[in-house]
Amino acid sequence: MSKRTGVTKDSAVDAQTQLQAEREAVVPDEIFQLTSDEINKRAKLLENETKILRSEHISKHFDIDSLQKKLKRIMINCN
Repeated sequence: MSKRTGVTKDSAVDAQTQLQAEREAVVPDEIFQLTSDEINKRAKLLENETKILRSEHISKHFDIDSLQKKLKRIMINCN
């Protein structure tokens, strides 16, 4: 292990091997056959799914109804 970097020779070789494998990875031909419309549709679907997942995440961590009630109370108290 190098005192300077904290990296062993084995881990450096493993990292190099992984990089080489990633460079040589075969890209599916399907990717190159997509039209721009198909790409845009897939992007839109991913965007929508991301929005759904975010809203589900928020609703799991916050009780929306109780937050709305608290907001109403605050608004009433401010008036």
